[in-house]
Amino acid sequence: MNPPKDPALFAIILAGGKSSRLHKTSPRSMQDKPLLVLEGKRVITRVINEVTQWVSAEQTVVVGPDTLPTGSIPTVFEDPPQSGPYMAVQAGLRHFTQRFGPASPTEGVFLFGADMPFIGEGIEHLVEHHLDDLQRTQVAIARSAGKLQPLFSYWPRCVAEQLFAKRVLDAGIMQTLNHIKYRVVDVEANAVTDLDTYQDVIDAGIDNVS
Repeated sequence: MNPPKDPALFAIILAGGKSSRLHKTSPRSMQDKPLLVLEGKRVITRVINEVTQWVSAEQTVVVGPDTLPTGSIPTVFEDPPQSGPYMAVQAGLRHFTQRFGPASPTEGVFLFGADMPFIGEGIEHLVEHHLDDLQRTQVAIARSAGKLQPLFSYWPRCVAEQLFAKRVLDAGIMQTLNHIKYRVVDVEANAVTDLDTYQDVIDAGIDNVS
């Protein structure tokens, strides 16, 4: 059983991409990544269910189309639409500021991709980082097999508000990491498995891909 949800934790789930690599590599017509079904559930539903084991639904937001099946989780969209992960994070942070006010030094925000069906196998590592009074002041990025995964990360909310305050179109998260110090958190490969390509979808066990 998971512990009570920490009121100082927030989560942004990024779901506004075009799934371009998936569509280009697929031999057939497919839905976008968050809408694929694994073991009877949409991938985005699996992600939301895992994230809200640790973060309250009220402090979780999906950045993507409002047609996504997000249940009680609000959706927002970057401005302009589909302008990249950097602007998507900015939109999520803006939602929190408008709803909850400015960040406090003890608050943290998770960044997750909406195409990671096994995300629950690694979230606890980021929660442990947040609960450490010394470490929570640092950004933490998941790493598996030597590869960093910025869409499986923890950011002090006040730091994130500063770093994602500019208007930077078509930019990823890694570009922001190049300018700061961060802690690397090693996780199992399955936890950061995403669905970028058709082969990724097959490897994840999704066989009903139409």
